[in-house]
Amino acid sequence: MTISSLSTAQIAALSTTAIQSLSSTTLSSFAATQIAAISATGVGALSNSQVAALSATQVKAFTTTQIPNFSSDVSFSSAQLLALNDVQLGAFTGTLVANINATTVAAFATTQIQAFSAANISALDETQAGALTTTQISSLTTGQIAGLTATDIGELSTQQASAFTATQIARLSDTAVAAFDATTFGQLTTTQIKALTTTQIASLDAADLGEFTATQIAALATTQVRAIAATNMTAFNETQIGAFTSAQLQALSNTSLAALADTQIAALSTAQASSLTASQITALDATNVAEFTAAQLHSFSGTQVKALTATNMAALDATQIGAFDATQIGAFTATTISALADDQLGALTATQIGALSANQVKALTAGNIGALTETQVGAFNMTQMQALTNTALSASADTQVAALNATQLTALKTSQIAALNATDMGEFSTDQIAAFSTGQVKAFTAANIGDLSETQVAALTAAQIQALTSTQVATFDASQLGAMTTTQIAAMTASQVRSLTATSVGALADTQIAALTATQVASL
Repeated sequence: MTISSLSTAQIAALSTTAIQSLSSTTLSSFAATQIAAISATGVGALSNSQVAALSATQVKAFTTTQIPNFSSDVSFSSAQLLALNDVQLGAFTGTLVANINATTVAAFATTQIQAFSAANISALDETQAGALTTTQISSLTTGQIAGLTATDIGELSTQQASAFTATQIARLSDTAVAAFDATTFGQLTTTQIKALTTTQIASLDAADLGEFTATQIAALATTQVRAIAATNMTAFNETQIGAFTSAQLQALSNTSLAALADTQIAALSTAQASSLTASQITALDATNVAEFTAAQLHSFSGTQVKALTATNMAALDATQIGAFDATQIGAFTATTISALADDQLGALTATQIGALSANQVKALTAGNIGALTETQVGAFNMTQMQALTNTALSASADTQVAALNATQLTALKTSQIAALNATDMGEFSTDQIAAFSTGQVKAFTAANIGDLSETQVAALTAAQIQALTSTQVATFDASQLGAMTTTQIAAMTASQVRSLTATSVGALADTQIAALTATQVASL
């Protein structure tokens, strides 16, 4: 009786010794049913040479129950492997998979590749993994993809990685994504980039982010941008920073934006700079703010300007301050205005000065006023003049007082006039003295009157003289009265003349006495 005539039951009963004694010729004569009847221990006893003698048809007869029992030294030929169906390949152990050569790996149909367990796909060595075609890569199931380790990813070429579908990219573990080298990251399509999850994005290191192209960056969703670690923001170069859209920049956390290097801040376009939110601007430190160009600052909205803290404003130089237009200047908070340094205040143009609101002017301290030039002081309008605090007005230097025009002087409130000290009064020119309204002159305190020089007294108009109260006139000393012109003397009312002391009257010159009217003389 020959082996080929044995029944399947008899085949199943063969001992391992009997199996091992079978010649290659004998085994090659086995029918498919006989192959399928070999016991699990019998399959495990087959040597590599015995398996090699089997035809592809015979190998295809092995069941999924038998296949896992092959010994670790068994290596199937390409013809045998390619003849197996998906279910049979799915029954392969890791050791059997490890024995598959790279050529065969590349020859597998996509359905056969998909049949391997996730563990077996992950177990492919570098040579085997490198043999996978892009078609096979893109056919991997989500389960197989999820099983890929950082080592597996490291074994793939840039071309293979580019074959991953968006769905596959999203199923990669964070560590697997982080394992892509910089070159590979730079080759990913925008579709793949968009597929990255926020946790995957967060796992990327600076080197990976540094390889993103401008196109890839622009493809990121705002949720992805928000996931970039703040510590990695400095990985982007100026070109990459310039690729961020306004929406993406607004999506950055305050911490992430504040983490940008000075050169990155300077690389923002005016469109990008103008898109920053108020909270983001407030979060920037003085060093960041100091890097904004004049053009960037000029692009800021009023809301953005208002978001600049006093500390940040102090970091701007004269050129940057000069970049703000009238509308932006009007957005400065009172605190910001008063915190400006002397050189910053000195950089404000007449147009910028004219844009200050009453509240902003009111916030100017004595020190602030002292930093302004005569041209700047001369730019104050009537409303602004009235908004100056008494302290600030009193702090004006001689040259600043001299720069005030008649319109500005007549705008001063009586309370401001009354607060002027001797030094202040002495700084007014005769033309300025003559410019005061009668209402303002009437607000002169006794101290103000006493502070007027003889030249200033002589500059008072007849209308101003007549506006003075008797009490004010009574404060003129002999030298001041002696400086009055005959026109001024003649303009005095009877009550004013009556208020003069005997000493004052006695000090009048003959020409002044001669100028007195009969009514005035009668009032003495």
